[in-house]
Amino acid sequence: LLWVGASNVFAPLLTWLVATNLWLNLIRVPSWMFADSFGLQWVQRWKAVVEAIVNLGLSLLFLVVFKWGIAGVLLGTILSTILIVLWYEPWTIFNHVIPGMTLGKYARFNLPFLGLFLLASRLYTLNLHYFPVKTMWLQNAAGATGILAVLVIGFLIIFRNNVYFKRMLDRCRHSLSRQKN
Repeated sequence: LLWVGASNVFAPLLTWLVATNLWLNLIRVPSWMFADSFGLQWVQRWKAVVEAIVNLGLSLLFLVVFKWGIAGVLLGTILSTILIVLWYEPWTIFNHVIPGMTLGKYARFNLPFLGLFLLASRLYTLNLHYFPVKTMWLQNAAGATGILAVLVIGFLIIFRNNVYFKRMLDRCRHSLSRQKN
């Protein structure tokens, strides 16, 4: 906090909302790549308009009616992403590119990632409770490192039997063994 000052730091809720919005946008990247690769922009042409209308409507509702400020705008953005984008973008890809995939399979595939995100969110709040932001930055860095370690272990436990994960580990081992030789 030395470099920005205590008055210029977001509250924990706002930090979590920013992180959630970032996470939601990052998990959209594969859909964007498929849409770009297969020319699905025309198929998704109304998605951006509907998303913008829902985002603006919810953000204004939370901002003007409930007077939630920045948190309301972020919540409106998060909700519009969840309500419109997170199902529509994959749905268009499944209909036009990967016909064997369904929204149900997509949801089951992403549930472990959602669980890890919720675990990280809970660990973040516990870290803030036991290591408040006003304490030394080293304590916060240690808390973040601990959260990362728990997430990596959780990821390894969840995906230990996944065929694709095993292939990736084999490739990493093979690559490392070639570098040693």
